[in-house]
This record gives sequence, structure tokens and C-alpha cells, in this order.
Amino acid sequence: MTDILDVVVPIRTTSKTNDRDHWRVRAKKTKAERDATACVLCERHGAACVVASTPKGPRVRFREPPLPCTVTLTRISERYLDDDNVRGALKAIRDEVAAFLGVDDRDPRVVWAYAQLKQKRGHFGVRIQITNPPVSVDNPPVSPPNPPVSKQEQR
Repeated sequence: MTDILDVVVPIRTTSKTNDRDHWRVRAKKTKAERDATACVLCERHGAACVVASTPKGPRVRFREPPLPCTVTLTRISERYLDDDNVRGALKAIRDEVAAFLGVDDRDPRVVWAYAQLKQKRGHFGVRIQITNPPVSVDNPPVSPPNPPVSKQEQR
């Protein structure tokens, strides 16, 4: 697989499913996560990016998105979350990466994968890896075939 992008966004993500915050507080956190993600993506791939106007303001996008691809989001934190909470915690980052690629996050050309990495207290972030070609159930990674074995080697 070829790494197209491999960056770490230095933000602390929490489970949004159990938050009981006011909607404005949640919206402010989501905007901060998306802005931090856009900033890191733009900083890393400035020459390959273009600023596109959207109803929510200017957004940075790939000039030529590398589709199809696999996006792996790895949450770096001191504690693990269960699977559905990881997806909720990384939703804003997923939305921003999809916008960066110029697609909707449900586009079938993008395969989304999630992981977690446990670190010491105070070390946190989200690692974003975009690889090409995509890895999915329909398109498993291809390993080289085993060399033929001669009858003498089998004995």
C-alpha cells in the first residue's frame, strides 16, 4: 500500500455519545476539531490543495483526490473507548477528511477504518492515514503467491 498522507492532529477527542453538553458547546467543540484537522491537512499538503467555498465557509480540499482510498483514523489517548464511542469521538475528523477529499463521508470509494493507540497521560491526538489502493472485504490485500515447491523439497 502507498501512503498518500500520514499526519497527526494534536487534539484531545472524547466520546460524544454520552456528552450532556448544551448544543452550542457541542457545536463549538466540533468546529474546533474540524478547524484543527483542516489546518494540519493544509499545512501538510499545501501545494496539492485548493480552497473551495462551501455554505459553511472556505474549506481546503485536495486538488486531485486520490480515489479510491482507505482512510485510517487512529485515536491516541490514555484510555481506550469501545468501538461505537471511537466512531462518535472521531466523527468531526471523519467529516473534515471527507470534505478534504471532496466527497461525502458515505462515498463508497472511501473505506474508513478505526484504531486506537494507548499512550501516557498528556499524550493525545488523532493519526490520519490515507492509503491507496483501498483495503476492504471485497478487495483484500494481495500477498505474493508462494513459490512452487518441488517434490524433493516436500520430503
